[in-house]
Amino acid sequence: MKVSTVRGREFGAALREALVSAGLASRHAAEILDWDEAKISNLVNGKGGASQVEVALLLGVCRVEADEVARLLSLFCEKNVSGWWQQHGACSLSGFAQS
Repeated sequence: MKVSTVRGREFGAALREALVSAGLASRHAAEILDWDEAKISNLVNGKGGASQVEVALLLGVCRVEADEVARLLSLFCEKNVSGWWQQHGACSLSGFAQS
């Protein structure tokens, strides 16, 4: 069973954005790469299902900039890390009382 994690979902959201920016539907991207559309669906939903090389190919089809490719490949490699907390600049624990 493929499980999504925070990093996997973050990767998936960025991949979905790349597909939209490239004007590609999942089906069309799958046809270009000769993949089953379910493979792209799994990636977009943060569940993996592809190798790092395959992800790089998909990002190339989407014409993603090199620095973003590096960031997304890093996220992809860490997609199965569970218990990960992403820090957000706008979030702070300073307002919580300590016991």
